[in-house]
Amino acid sequence: MIRVRRSAVIDAPIDRVWEVLRDFNSHSAWHPAVGDSRIERGEPADQVGCVRNFFLKDGNHIREQLLALSDRDYISTYCILDATLPMRNYVASVQLKRITDGDRTFWHWESTFNVPKGREREFEQLVGGGVYEGGFAGLRSYLNGGTRRAVASVEAQGVVATAFGDPEVLQFRKVADSRPKAGEVHIRQTAVGVNYIDVYIRKGLYRMIEPPAPIGMEAAGVVVESNARFPAR
Repeated sequence: MIRVRRSAVIDAPIDRVWEVLRDFNSHSAWHPAVGDSRIERGEPADQVGCVRNFFLKDGNHIREQLLALSDRDYISTYCILDATLPMRNYVASVQLKRITDGDRTFWHWESTFNVPKGREREFEQLVGGGVYEGGFAGLRSYLNGGTRRAVASVEAQGVVATAFGDPEVLQFRKVADSRPKAGEVHIRQTAVGVNYIDVYIRKGLYRMIEPPAPIGMEAAGVVVESNARFPAR
């Protein structure tokens, strides 16, 4: 069994770093090796037991499950359920510790796993360098307001009001996926809300859309691309 350990100091307060890392699906926003990612079954990204299903930029596919999460101790533990990479029994943990000198954060990341005999060194370098050290650098850039990685256009879908009227005017359609304009962000939605105001919009009582147009005024998700500046916290 291989054990890989890496650590780094992040020039940001521990609560700011933990705010990002406790979101099990945030890695697609800050890790340079991670491509598209989603939480299966629409579960919350901080719910123990949730599964993130994602692709690496090199094309490999991985499913990981969140095993434990402690906001008190700043610890997250997860495992690989399935992977196209020949890694088995992979269990990893992320732990943060407060550095009072400069209000910085110590980040320790480690894992144990098995690989085919003779490939131990290869995967030790892959995980330690490409995953962990690459992740440290990616999160530093993300927290410092660095430019997010450009994301490829995805096939977006929505419930579209084709005209004003009764529920029959609603259709499930593909909708245009645009890049964020100045002051906007692009999110991968994980939860949406449709409320009474959307019924009024569909009927045309509130002229807040011009059909054909998607309805729905509320959403939560993960920012995958930003063209906005946020004040420091």
